[in-house]
Amino acid sequence: MSHPEDLARRYLGWLPLTEGTRAERLRAEAEVGVSVEVWSRVEHDADPLPLLDALVAQAAASEDERLVTRLGAGIVEEAILGRPDLAGRIAARCRAEPTWSEVVRAAWVDERQARDLPAPLPALVTVLKG
Repeated sequence: MSHPEDLARRYLGWLPLTEGTRAERLRAEAEVGVSVEVWSRVEHDADPLPLLDALVAQAAASEDERLVTRLGAGIVEEAILGRPDLAGRIAARCRAEPTWSEVVRAAWVDERQARDLPAPLPALVTVLKG
Protein backbone atom coordinates (compact mmCIF):
# COMPACT_ATOMS: atom_id res chain seq x y z
CA MET A 1 0.00 0.00 0.00
CA SER A 2 1.33 3.43 -0.95
CA HIS A 3 2.38 5.99 1.64
CA PRO A 4 -0.25 8.80 1.85
CA GLU A 5 2.13 11.59 0.78
CA ASP A 6 3.42 9.60 -2.20
CA LEU A 7 -0.07 8.53 -3.28
CA ALA A 8 -1.31 12.13 -2.96
CA ARG A 9 1.59 13.38 -5.10
CA ARG A 10 0.92 10.79 -7.79
CA TYR A 11 -2.86 11.45 -7.78
CA LEU A 12 -2.44 15.22 -7.99
CA GLY A 13 0.01 14.74 -10.86
CA TRP A 14 -2.48 12.45 -12.61
CA LEU A 15 -5.61 14.59 -12.12
CA PRO A 16 -4.72 17.45 -14.54
CA LEU A 17 -3.87 14.92 -17.25
CA THR A 18 -7.56 13.99 -17.44
CA GLU A 19 -8.33 17.41 -18.92
CA GLY A 20 -5.16 17.84 -20.97
CA THR A 21 -4.18 17.20 -24.55
CA ARG A 22 -5.10 13.96 -26.25
CA ALA A 23 -1.70 12.51 -25.36
CA GLU A 24 -2.15 13.55 -21.72
CA ARG A 25 -5.64 12.06 -21.57
CA LEU A 26 -4.32 8.79 -23.01
CA ARG A 27 -1.56 8.81 -20.39
CA ALA A 28 -4.17 9.45 -17.68
CA GLU A 29 -6.17 6.50 -18.95
CA ALA A 30 -3.07 4.29 -18.85
CA GLU A 31 -2.29 5.44 -15.29
CA VAL A 32 -5.86 5.32 -13.94
CA GLY A 33 -4.76 2.91 -11.22
CA VAL A 34 -3.67 5.81 -9.02
CA SER A 35 -7.20 7.21 -9.12
CA VAL A 36 -8.71 3.82 -8.39
CA GLU A 37 -6.41 3.43 -5.37
CA VAL A 38 -7.25 6.90 -3.98
CA TRP A 39 -11.01 6.46 -4.38
CA SER A 40 -10.90 2.95 -2.94
CA ARG A 41 -8.94 4.08 0.11
CA VAL A 42 -11.25 7.03 0.76
CA GLU A 43 -14.36 4.90 0.33
CA HIS A 44 -13.20 1.81 2.24
CA ASP A 45 -10.24 2.46 4.59
CA ALA A 46 -11.06 2.68 8.27
CA ASP A 47 -9.21 6.02 8.43
CA PRO A 48 -8.58 7.70 5.06
CA LEU A 49 -7.87 11.09 6.68
CA PRO A 50 -4.06 10.81 6.48
CA LEU A 51 -4.46 10.46 2.70
CA LEU A 52 -7.02 13.28 2.53
CA ASP A 53 -4.75 15.49 4.68
CA ALA A 54 -1.88 14.86 2.27
CA LEU A 55 -4.08 15.60 -0.76
CA VAL A 56 -5.39 18.85 0.74
CA ALA A 57 -1.95 20.04 1.86
CA GLN A 58 -0.30 19.28 -1.47
CA ALA A 59 -3.11 20.77 -3.57
CA ALA A 60 -3.09 23.96 -1.50
CA ALA A 61 0.71 24.18 -1.68
CA SER A 62 0.55 23.89 -5.47
CA GLU A 63 -1.34 27.20 -5.63
CA ASP A 64 -3.19 25.72 -8.62
CA GLU A 65 -6.80 26.80 -8.12
CA ARG A 66 -8.11 24.27 -10.65
CA LEU A 67 -6.42 21.45 -8.77
CA VAL A 68 -7.90 22.63 -5.46
CA THR A 69 -11.35 22.87 -7.08
CA ARG A 70 -11.16 19.43 -8.70
CA LEU A 71 -10.03 17.90 -5.42
CA GLY A 72 -12.86 19.54 -3.49
CA ALA A 73 -15.54 18.70 -6.05
CA GLY A 74 -14.23 15.17 -6.39
CA ILE A 75 -12.72 13.01 -3.70
CA VAL A 76 -13.30 15.43 -0.79
CA GLU A 77 -16.97 15.81 -1.73
CA GLU A 78 -17.19 12.01 -1.83
CA ALA A 79 -15.61 11.80 1.61
CA ILE A 80 -18.13 14.28 3.02
CA LEU A 81 -21.19 12.66 1.45
CA GLY A 82 -20.17 9.03 1.13
CA ARG A 83 -18.54 8.68 4.54
CA PRO A 84 -20.83 10.20 7.19
CA ASP A 85 -18.39 8.86 9.79
CA LEU A 86 -15.81 11.38 8.52
CA ALA A 87 -17.99 14.51 8.34
CA GLY A 88 -17.33 15.60 11.92
CA ARG A 89 -13.58 15.12 11.56
CA ILE A 90 -13.55 17.01 8.25
CA ALA A 91 -15.57 19.81 9.89
CA ALA A 92 -12.98 19.97 12.70
CA ARG A 93 -10.19 20.23 10.14
CA CYS A 94 -12.04 23.07 8.39
CA ARG A 95 -12.31 24.94 11.69
CA ALA A 96 -8.59 24.47 12.36
CA GLU A 97 -7.01 24.66 8.90
CA PRO A 98 -7.84 27.27 6.23
CA THR A 99 -6.54 24.96 3.49
CA TRP A 100 -9.24 22.41 4.32
CA SER A 101 -11.93 25.11 4.18
CA GLU A 102 -10.61 26.25 0.81
CA VAL A 103 -10.88 22.75 -0.65
CA VAL A 104 -14.30 22.03 0.89
CA ARG A 105 -15.71 25.21 -0.73
CA ALA A 106 -15.54 23.36 -4.08
CA ALA A 107 -17.84 20.54 -2.89
CA TRP A 108 -21.47 20.51 -4.04
CA VAL A 109 -24.16 19.18 -1.71
CA ASP A 110 -27.92 19.15 -2.11
CA GLU A 111 -30.04 21.06 0.40
CA ARG A 112 -31.27 17.99 2.25
CA GLN A 113 -27.77 16.59 2.70
CA ALA A 114 -26.36 19.96 3.76
CA ARG A 115 -28.82 20.15 6.67
CA ASP A 116 -27.29 16.98 8.15
CA LEU A 117 -23.66 18.16 7.98
CA PRO A 118 -21.83 19.44 11.05
CA ALA A 119 -20.77 23.10 11.19
CA PRO A 120 -19.03 24.73 9.43
CA LEU A 121 -19.55 22.42 6.43
CA PRO A 122 -23.03 23.73 5.42
CA ALA A 123 -21.61 27.26 5.26
CA LEU A 124 -18.60 26.18 3.18
CA VAL A 125 -20.04 23.80 0.56
CA THR A 126 -22.04 24.94 -2.44
CA VAL A 127 -25.63 24.02 -1.58
CA LEU A 128 -27.79 22.97 -4.50
CA LYS A 129 -31.36 24.23 -4.05
CA GLY A 130 -34.36 22.20 -5.06
